[in-house]
Amino acid sequence: MNKTLSYVLYVLLGIVTAALFVMTVLASAGVSGVWMGMPIVIVLMVFAITLLVSVIAFNPRKFWYSLGFYILHIGIVMFLAGTFIYTVSGTVTNAAPPSVSSITPAIEYRMKQMGITDGQIANLKGYYNQLSRTNEMGENEIIDLGFNFRVVDFKTEYYDKEQKNVKHYEATVGFLNSDGSEERVSLTVNHPIYRNGWKIYLMNVSVNEVYGHTEVQMMFKKDPTEVLSTAGILLTVLGTFVMCFIRPREAALTKEKGGKGKKKVKGGAAK
Repeated sequence: MNKTLSYVLYVLLGIVTAALFVMTVLASAGVSGVWMGMPIVIVLMVFAITLLVSVIAFNPRKFWYSLGFYILHIGIVMFLAGTFIYTVSGTVTNAAPPSVSSITPAIEYRMKQMGITDGQIANLKGYYNQLSRTNEMGENEIIDLGFNFRVVDFKTEYYDKEQKNVKHYEATVGFLNSDGSEERVSLTVNHPIYRNGWKIYLMNVSVNEVYGHTEVQMMFKKDPTEVLSTAGILLTVLGTFVMCFIRPREAALTKEKGGKGKKKVKGGAAK
């Protein structure tokens, strides 16, 4: 292969690697939209073109096998890189905010009888923009979400009238907009909400033993390299498919072509 072409391909691969690293660092720093839009499209297009030219130029006879080999190993590297970066910079925390609709006048009266003030009740029904968690050092850490939310309502559907077997959980989450309006979004199990880089999961529901209102258990996860890890898994599966299924077919075709022209002769070897 031409040395000039080799140098060009090496430079392009270096640029792609550097671009992915910078985008990952920016995402880890909280810059939203890094893995979306035109920049990531350009990076992936340059990477795809470089990969194809490299495979064709280095070993054109084993194009599909070489392509599957590179895709498989690049996918593994992307997945491991995403996992490592998430371990270093990812964040997971849990919260159990009350469902506002469950704080009925009767619940409020019980709270006041137990010494809870109107201001405290208002804060309980208000918006949340910070969560606390215990970090790896065992210290209490305050996390700023970057948005204001509250659980407006929570509904539970059952399979039977006795309400023993739960069929469906659904929470209505309200997000406070900058103009003071509230955006309400449905949150169900296995269908998380994405907000400001956070992935919000509905985990469970419980009843507060003291006051009697509903508490919605939620998990907040921030993974700046989720797209990178997902792409790595997909590439690994694709590369494995190409190497395991397309390669044997090529080998069979080659063997079949090689067998043509041979003729068996009685009492002698095939010619």
